[in-house]
Amino acid sequence: MTNGKNKTKVVSVYTNAKDVELTLNGKSLGKQPVSKYDKATFVVEFEAGTLKAVGGGVSDEVVTAGAAAALALVVETKETLDADGADVSLLTAFVNDKDGNVVLGDAPTLKFEVSGACSLLGLGNGDPTDHSVEGTLGTKERRTYGGLARAIIQSTHVAGEITVTVKDTKGALKPATVTLKSVKPVRNQI
Repeated sequence: MTNGKNKTKVVSVYTNAKDVELTLNGKSLGKQPVSKYDKATFVVEFEAGTLKAVGGGVSDEVVTAGAAAALALVVETKETLDADGADVSLLTAFVNDKDGNVVLGDAPTLKFEVSGACSLLGLGNGDPTDHSVEGTLGTKERRTYGGLARAIIQSTHVAGEITVTVKDTKGALKPATVTLKSVKPVRNQI
């Protein structure tokens, strides 16, 4: 949830539980039944803090983020690639506050730097209204959307270490780095 001019927010909870309860800072905002393949929708007055949904014995929560302070880089698929020139790994860069909460409202432009046995295959951010180049024409920069941007790293035919670093173009946020490996693929012998 972000604090904009409109203090009322629509919160949708997707669950396969039969009902879900939503709480804001420990105070119940009500319980709603959820039909199969549907969602529960709550209209909530914005208040900074913790928004928690509980249903079917499980829960999930979001916390209001503070100011952007650092970047985090997470390997979403695989940390070891085959050195076959075709294997890929998907990485997600997050804009975080000092406590590690994703900052949804900021949209800094990030620069991805890669070194080692790889190439930067593409970049994206998930924004359906952003029609800028997706990173496949040599660009190494991408604006974030919803606090994140994604990079696709592709192996080469050389085995070795791969290093990916993400920085914001203004230098205001602490950068993040991950290390991957590229190994010669094992071929089955018959």
